[in-house]
Amino acid sequence: MKRTLENDGSSSNLDNKRFKINIDHEQELVEKELMELEEVSEQGMNKISKAKVQEKREIDAKILKQTQEFEEKALRQSEEFEAQVRKDDEEIETKKEEIKKQKVYSHVAKSLSGKNRIKLDIGGKIYVTSISTLTSQKSSFFTDMFSEQTQTKPEQDGSYFIDREAGDFDIILNRLRGEDVSKRINKLDEKRKEKLKNDVDFYLLKNTFVRYFPRQFKDVCDVTISDNVGKFLQLQDGRIAYLCKSTNSIKVWDGKEEKTLIADGCEKTTTMTQLQDGTLAGNYLGLIKIWDLSNGRCIMTLSDLDLGYVSSIIQLQDGRIASGGYDIEIWDKSSGQCVMTLTGHEGCINSIIQLQDGRIASAGVDKTIKVWDTNSKSCVLTLVGHVASIYSIIQLQDGRIASGSFEAIKIWDINNGECVMTLILGHEHAYSVIQLHDGRIASGGDSENKGIRIWDVNTEQCVSCIGGESPVNQVTQLQDGRLACRELNRKGYFLKILS
Repeated sequence: MKRTLENDGSSSNLDNKRFKINIDHEQELVEKELMELEEVSEQGMNKISKAKVQEKREIDAKILKQTQEFEEKALRQSEEFEAQVRKDDEEIETKKEEIKKQKVYSHVAKSLSGKNRIKLDIGGKIYVTSISTLTSQKSSFFTDMFSEQTQTKPEQDGSYFIDREAGDFDIILNRLRGEDVSKRINKLDEKRKEKLKNDVDFYLLKNTFVRYFPRQFKDVCDVTISDNVGKFLQLQDGRIAYLCKSTNSIKVWDGKEEKTLIADGCEKTTTMTQLQDGTLAGNYLGLIKIWDLSNGRCIMTLSDLDLGYVSSIIQLQDGRIASGGYDIEIWDKSSGQCVMTLTGHEGCINSIIQLQDGRIASAGVDKTIKVWDTNSKSCVLTLVGHVASIYSIIQLQDGRIASGSFEAIKIWDINNGECVMTLILGHEHAYSVIQLHDGRIASGGDSENKGIRIWDVNTEQCVSCIGGESPVNQVTQLQDGRLACRELNRKGYFLKILS
């Protein structure tokens, strides 16, 4: 009996152990399931968290983009507003000049009882003309004489007296009437010519007679800018802007000092021009950029089309921009898009200009000059005669075209396409050809006879040589009549301004 009881106790203990093991196992499974649930929950939370972070990032990026677009739009509007203000200021100044001129007329008309006819007594010699003729040139002696501020009073006989020997005042008067007085001046002896020239200076009519009394340029350098100068131009306000290859920037010289105008985005610029609104257009590699000169910022890039090569940029009469490279591209400045492509040259284009009648002329390495009609988008005339690449073309005051090449300067009649004159160069490579204020032609070149040459298109002769030590690949005449040129020496290109 005792043994039986002992056996029964052992069996009970064994069952208890087994029960406990089962309980522990069940507990482990529950704990494992709880851990798995917690892990799944944590992963879910992480996914939700990451989604929220991503969503926030997207919202932040969208807000940033909208902010940038708003700022860019605001900047464009501000720059457009500033440009409009400058334009309005220019129009106001023009209207002021017109009002000032009208005041001259009204003052004199009042003193003449409304008559336009006026009598001048110059040193005892009487001349009869009109007030509109006398005051046709701005800032002249007569404009000031009959201004409201001066209020010159007539003599008892109604004439206006000028205490000066008359000389050949009739020539001055006829010039003010719009006549060509070259034949009459050529008939004068040297003494009378000198007297007439002094009278022209006295009456402040130098610009009116500039073609009759050509400036005698001196080989004297007033200014030298040794800054490895690229292309340069004179701005509307008289300052000179130039590409500085040493610093890859565009600088400006105001007559006293140089300062950086545009510091960024112009290291590959090779050509530039000032637009009607005062901004500056230039190339950056194959792109065309427009800069605001007041702050040096790039305010527009014309399309994203890489032209590969740009040699010349001009603004057309209707405000569009034309660029020459492999073809001629016409750009809408407001949209920045290319609206026309003129194709026909074989090789690179070196120079483009707009003619007085609105057509475009271009010249390049294919030795031809082409005239384009933008309405029909076609070449309407091809001028052939040069035997080498053409570097530069201009339209003369009489409507003819002048072109400079390796071997000569040629003058063309664009009505029939014929070459009417050939000026044989004293230097090789007429890189730059311009017409001076007095109607003569200036060219800059290369080879043994370097420097600048002045040509009289009436006699077809070279009348003056300036410099000669260095090649000149750009020459222009400044507003004050002096010549500016870009020369090459051992240290690079430099800018010179000559008396």
